[in-house]
Amino acid sequence: MAEWNGSFVGEADIAYGKGLCDVAVWRETRMTAKFRTRALWAGGAIALISIGALMGFPFATIYRVGCAVACLGLIGHIALDNPAERWPRIGVAAAAVVNFCLFFTPIFDRPPSRGELMFFAVPDAIILLVARLATFAVRDDHDRAQRQVVILGLVVAVALCVMQFSLTLAALKGGHR
Repeated sequence: MAEWNGSFVGEADIAYGKGLCDVAVWRETRMTAKFRTRALWAGGAIALISIGALMGFPFATIYRVGCAVACLGLIGHIALDNPAERWPRIGVAAAAVVNFCLFFTPIFDRPPSRGELMFFAVPDAIILLVARLATFAVRDDHDRAQRQVVILGLVVAVALCVMQFSLTLAALKGGHR
């Protein structure tokens, strides 16, 4: 995208102003590409469930693998949207390792639930925020304020993760009596 010039002019408007394309065609092409990407992800999820069921894996395992892949896909999408940034690539690699290791914890010794995606999404959010903080360069007061917001998000994500995992482990152990 072009440099920020103080106005809310998008990529399509800049390209149109330079005579490079028609705004409507550009937006339609972009929406078609987004729909195609989402359709491929949905088809991949259905294929993963079908292949896993045909191979005899339990639904709980297939469902959890699908949730982990969905979270990694979202982080990968962020990495593709920011090719010049280093932190999303670090986040994808670290999140893949953490998601794999989560399968060997006692948290997954229970039936799957509708909120299973959060067991992967919250730790992945923490990983992305830490990677962003580690590579964030502070040049002025605005950057410092942005970094403080990322730190606040990290504190909230860690608190949510602690509550989520501790409540799940407490339910597995029979709770507090």
